[in-house]
Amino acid sequence: MTVKILGLVASAASIIAMSGDEIQIGRSAFLMIHNTWGMAVGHRHDFADIAEKMTPFDFAMRDVYVARTGMDEKTITAMMDNETWINGGEAVEKGFAADAFLPADSTQQDNDSPTAALRKLDALLEKTNTPRAERRRLFKALRGDMPSAITPSHGTLSAIPLMFLRRP
Repeated sequence: MTVKILGLVASAASIIAMSGDEIQIGRSAFLMIHNTWGMAVGHRHDFADIAEKMTPFDFAMRDVYVARTGMDEKTITAMMDNETWINGGEAVEKGFAADAFLPADSTQQDNDSPTAALRKLDALLEKTNTPRAERRRLFKALRGDMPSAITPSHGTLSAIPLMFLRRP
């Protein structure tokens, strides 16, 4: 089963996400890991007892993250102790996910809307390691300043109406 993280996967949801055979995460998505949380009322002995009872849950979660990432227990424990927020790229680098994708990669492939077309084109250019600034410059050049269709000329994208190149 493939798990696709599109937004925010935090706390217990991060453990559920780790259950996939393959984990993919959106570049703008986040994963958050931390120790077991709980609320308690009582005196110091009650709190000591609760802390002792929470420890096995911390170890179980740590072991899931260690198994997924291949990172050592000490590193994962420190990340959990610090309530670590991990973006899509970091999740792939650290082994929490196998692949990072743009949200457009996970949307319906037969969507022919102008916005979807731009996102698909942007994703394809990104996969060729075209820098983001260059992709934005290209899109701006394609859009031009005219609010109507591109004027046909030899060797240009004359068949593409500007409406398909404008962001909403």
